[in-house]
Amino acid sequence: MPLTEYQQDNLGHTTYPVRFLYSDTDKERNQDQYDAAVDKYLGGNDDQWVRLWWDVTPNE
Repeated sequence: MPLTEYQQDNLGHTTYPVRFLYSDTDKERNQDQYDAAVDKYLGGNDDQWVRLWWDVTPNE
């Protein structure tokens, strides 16, 4: 779903985020598993705009 011009951020994002970030607790308490999950499922980037394997439809 596209954002309106008033919702767009300064980073150039024009759609709503497609996922939640891992929590700080996950990062702090289980760094090894957090790193492994981010590498395996997110290509090394824990970002709100990184699509997961099941999210194949463009968010436009």
